[in-house]
Amino acid sequence: MKWLSTEICGRKNLVLAILFVTVAQYFYTAGMSDIFHFLGIKLSPVAGKEYSIYAFSFPFIILWIVFWEEVKYRLPVALLLELKLPHWMMFPMIFSLQLYFGSLHGGMSHFFFQGAGGIAYCILFLKCGGMQRRYAKALGSVTAAHFAWDMLLASICAHYGATTF
Repeated sequence: MKWLSTEICGRKNLVLAILFVTVAQYFYTAGMSDIFHFLGIKLSPVAGKEYSIYAFSFPFIILWIVFWEEVKYRLPVALLLELKLPHWMMFPMIFSLQLYFGSLHGGMSHFFFQGAGGIAYCILFLKCGGMQRRYAKALGSVTAAHFAWDMLLASICAHYGATTF
């Protein structure tokens, strides 16, 4: 797994990695939405509290939520690294955590959206310093990517007339 253990270094490369994950997640989500629509699969609404997109505090609330989600769903991966277990053991843990995360957002079908994004964030976490035990950098990177994604979604929702997210 040399590709995974090679750390992304430098501010420019870090920003590019965060942008890459955000843009890739956008195209993946658009494609999966089309596939679900074509197959006639309806997603249940995303569970959780809604916040006004136009409130001054909205970005701060989203950043706070994103940060704690990242701590909750990346910490077990960091613990596996600290236990020095074989790296192949991370992938079942990552998959099961993201299955759980997706189901919390409204059901098992949400795994294909939120869960897949979580897997991308886990890979970003590992590439941005997680494998080298630089957890602050790794956590900051995935928090920035997740925050960028949520703000992009909120902007799209606002563009189409939604007032809450």
